Amino acid sequence: MTKSHASTRPLAQRIVSAGALGALALGLSLVASTSALAQPDAPPAAPAAGMMQHGGPMNHDMRSGDMGHGHMHQGMERMMEQMLERVHATPEQRTRIRALQKSAWEHNRPLMEQMRGLRQQSMQLLSAPTIDFGALENLRSKQMAIANQLSRQMTQTQYEIALVLTPTQRQQAYAMMQERMKHRLDRGGHGPMGHGMGMGMDKAHGDQ
Repeated sequence: MTKSHASTRPLAQRIVSAGALGALALGLSLVASTSALAQPDAPPAAPAAGMMQHGGPMNHDMRSGDMGHGHMHQGMERMMEQMLERVHATPEQRTRIRALQKSAWEHNRPLMEQMRGLRQQSMQLLSAPTIDFGALENLRSKQMAIANQLSRQMTQTQYEIALVLTPTQRQQAYAMMQERMKHRLDRGGHGPMGHGMGMGMDKAHGDQ
């Protein structure tokens, strides 16, 4: 059981690493929120161990239905606004980028819900007296298909956001991302591949 559970956990981390290392900071708020919601839920008996920092408000809310989605969306919007300020985005740019972010969130949310449902089914199978590995493998394949859709759609949104910005603004956004990652690592965080993802999302609900 331990091996089956562990094999699913890198799923969202792979989505994050693929997008985070080469994406603009303005696109990363979308990536972070979507990837976190796509991350499989922890087993009921296990400590909270999601993509966000242990004990953080988003760690619980992310798994609490509509409340988690609402808090995640609000944190994503706050982070986006900070980035728009950093790059001195024009009113027109802000309008276009906000529209892209909103559209992507609405488009991806059904996929996030599907991922959550599949993970719940997986945990039910793993808690059964007799474990059906074939059924588990079928669920894993479905999860991977959804993860691929999310990754493809996030890349498209990152590209569209990048086109709205000037080359200078893209460099400023990237510099902000780097600063956030360094700050996270300096505080003993796990960086872009670990809890909090090193992109300031744990700060979105904290002391910023």
